[in-house]
Amino acid sequence: MPKDTTRRSPSPIPNAPRIKRRLPGHILDRFERRRAAGKPVKWTDKGIKAVVKHVSTLPPPSPALPAKPIAAVANEAIAAARRAGEATRARQQREAAEASALSAATAARRDLAERISAAPAPTFTPIAPKRVGIDIPKYTTPELIGIYTPKFDATIKRLSALDDLDYSDIRADHAVAVSRLYLRLIAIRKQLRPEAIVTFQEWKRYETGLRAIGEVSFVGLRRNLRRIFAELELIERAGYFE
Repeated sequence: MPKDTTRRSPSPIPNAPRIKRRLPGHILDRFERRRAAGKPVKWTDKGIKAVVKHVSTLPPPSPALPAKPIAAVANEAIAAARRAGEATRARQQREAAEASALSAATAARRDLAERISAAPAPTFTPIAPKRVGIDIPKYTTPELIGIYTPKFDATIKRLSALDDLDYSDIRADHAVAVSRLYLRLIAIRKQLRPEAIVTFQEWKRYETGLRAIGEVSFVGLRRNLRRIFAELELIERAGYFE
């Protein structure tokens, strides 16, 4: 079947440039106004070349058009919308998980409060204080003398170790108090005879005082002499052996 050549007439000039765009309207209007005024445009080679170059080249791309192909821009827009949708779904899932955790924690606290309120009230059973030392009223005077005489002897012997030390760095009032305590222990020890009259309260004070002296550490005796004398001075002032 022969081609239809009626739609486009062949160019009268071989290798003539194909028109790709028209001259601007305001240029054509100016040509028309000069022709009507009897002053048509006198074309020069330079002008003709400029017109030919203009109509035979495509216009430069508009700044308003995207630099990327439309398909690429569309794909990026689709990807951005997909990411936004995924971020929204992730946020919704996170919020749902937080709400579920909060609800579970609230229920747990409520259950704990209910269990506590339903639990029976605690009962307090007083604990009897542990007895320190012996039950003095259960013993006779000879028995008590037999119990405490060795304790006095051991305490006097322990304090006698202080006699051989240098007291030059000890406070005078502390040294006097310790000396008074030592002499008082010796005096009580001499009175511990079967005919001695000692009340239960006195025996209790003796027991407490002897235990207090026993708790004073004599480790590093020379190095800790100030501390030892200070602690013994406090015991003497407490009046256990008055």
